[in-house]
Amino acid sequence: MMRKRWLACVVAAGLSAGLAAAQTPGASGIPARIDELEQAGQLLTQGKGDEAYKAIQEAVRKYPALPPARLILARMLIAGNAQQGRAMLEQAAADTPDHPEVYLTLAKVAIAEGRLSDTILNAQKILELAAAPRWTADQKTNYNREARSALAISHEARGDWANARTHFAAWLELDPRNGQTRQRYGAVLFNLDKPDEALVEFQTAVKDDATLLPASVMMARQYMGKQNDAKAAEFFEKAVKQEANNARVHVAYADFLLGQDKLDAAKIQIEAAAKVDPKNLEVQKMQGVVARYARDYATAVKIFREILAGSPADFEASNQLALILADMSDDASKKQALQYAEINARQYKDNPSAISTYGFCLYRNGSPAQAKQVLLKSSVNNRVSPDVAYFLVLALAEEPASKDEAMKILTSINDAKGVFFYRKEAKALLEKLQKETKDKPKGN
Repeated sequence: MMRKRWLACVVAAGLSAGLAAAQTPGASGIPARIDELEQAGQLLTQGKGDEAYKAIQEAVRKYPALPPARLILARMLIAGNAQQGRAMLEQAAADTPDHPEVYLTLAKVAIAEGRLSDTILNAQKILELAAAPRWTADQKTNYNREARSALAISHEARGDWANARTHFAAWLELDPRNGQTRQRYGAVLFNLDKPDEALVEFQTAVKDDATLLPASVMMARQYMGKQNDAKAAEFFEKAVKQEANNARVHVAYADFLLGQDKLDAAKIQIEAAAKVDPKNLEVQKMQGVVARYARDYATAVKIFREILAGSPADFEASNQLALILADMSDDASKKQALQYAEINARQYKDNPSAISTYGFCLYRNGSPAQAKQVLLKSSVNNRVSPDVAYFLVLALAEEPASKDEAMKILTSINDAKGVFFYRKEAKALLEKLQKETKDKPKGN
């Protein structure tokens, strides 16, 4: 018997995802909507776990191609409460240890939590079980595709480019017109020092999916990752010549130029983008960012407020607006910055950018101790950008005992490559702290 205390806390917001996940993509004979599964979702929100399970069992009886009933229940639970869903998933694994869907779900949970070794082991098990003759051709194709994607993504995340290449290639054999997958395959080839092959894959990807960025932009970004700015600039120049009427190309180039501290050149690119597509959201955001880098805060605030007026839930716009307002001198702007940052920190509690902006806004509103606590927390297990490191330094520098640590951080980030908005401020602060240390009387 299922424990009702597990089921009562499953919220309706998660059930739509759970219902979708309950079905098997590629399995024949399964309708888009199954009344019994819809009913099960409603029963779960009412805490009627046993009745929900019976409804799921009836669905599986009518449509044998569905996953096992307990696995469907686990997927529904995971959508609303991950911990409880995982417990039910373990029961499903014990009940049906020979079903690929069990390991597919385990792999998806593992990769979402960053457990790459577990993901790889589960994906390998899927490949093994998918070979059984009991599965239809559609099911075998789906299981193999899902396993290969999990293996490819896991090895990609590890930087194991050789194995990533093997599994991306196998994935593409099963899904050859998937432009996004082919684009990632191109990046893998680039990391294997095969730039010519990478370029071919990027070009093919765009043919399959016209929404993707042009091949030259993708090549530029690969060279950016290798810190080869000269080659990156070369490919960006090719891109803007080949795709002069593609606003997104100009936006990508402007972003690169900001990272090179070439503000005037970035302005030229974003102006070109605005001429091509002034209503494009990416263009508008980059216009706001460029205005911020120019310290034209009035224009930047206006742009991001207009974006939020049309898209109130746009995190990037509200985050940028919080940073800009926090940098302004009047208390009213700084307080408003903190309001935006607090809302984002609550809504996006796992987003390092939201948390670090909240920390900076706390500092700018006169709470350095709380800012330090928030910023240290946001830095744990996250790759910290130079801007976020600078926010932390500001809080550390308020404490005499932490000034040496602050100087070490400043020294490490002052020569950082790429976008660093507070580069000048960081250099000035380091010089100030070094002078204070030098002038400090001995024995104090």
